[in-house]
Amino acid sequence: MPINLGPDAADARQAASLFRVMANPTRLAILLTLQTGLITSRTQGRAIYYRLTQPELGALLHAAGQLLVPARQQATEANDRTVRKTQRTNR
Repeated sequence: MPINLGPDAADARQAASLFRVMANPTRLAILLTLQTGLITSRTQGRAIYYRLTQPELGALLHAAGQLLVPARQQATEANDRTVRKTQRTNR
């Protein structure tokens, strides 16, 4: 019988997801490195605002994202072709 989390179920799931991410030693090491080297934060009330320590990093990340767009499109198109082939075969 599943446990009823009540009205806070979405918050509980989000927290569990966050803790799952942080439980991985590699991911945690990346977060700690980012915290000390590339990102600064400030707290305002209950919110924490993060920003890059060097604005150039934003431009670099944007450029890297643009380079990945064609690769993502190719992967999506290849997946679509595979799905269509499978659908034709299953009929």
